[in-house]
Amino acid sequence: DKLLEFPVDMVLLAVGLIPAQGTAELSHMLGVSRDDQGWFSELNYNGNPTDTERGGIFVAGVCQGPKDIPDTVAQAAAVAAGVLRSISSGRVMGNLSNLSLSEIETRARDMHVV
Repeated sequence: DKLLEFPVDMVLLAVGLIPAQGTAELSHMLGVSRDDQGWFSELNYNGNPTDTERGGIFVAGVCQGPKDIPDTVAQAAAVAAGVLRSISSGRVMGNLSNLSLSEIETRARDMHVV
């Protein structure tokens, strides 16, 4: 309750974010995993930053954690491309959460094009 004035070189304004209420229930309902802090987890941060273990379910924007607008827009575009790819091919990636190593190897061999 005091007014303070002092010179500064830089001011950073930030709002703390937490996952929305109901995230745990939605995660359970969809079978999408969450990280230690409660945000939805992507399949692979570097390789598949919008895919989840559940085929056909994508994540983008602040449901994964605090993000700025350009990152959110880029992820939304990637999700739209993934959805269009599924529609045009008529296939949706299956659930990857319980694939065995032999199933992964078999799928990799099946994808090999000579």
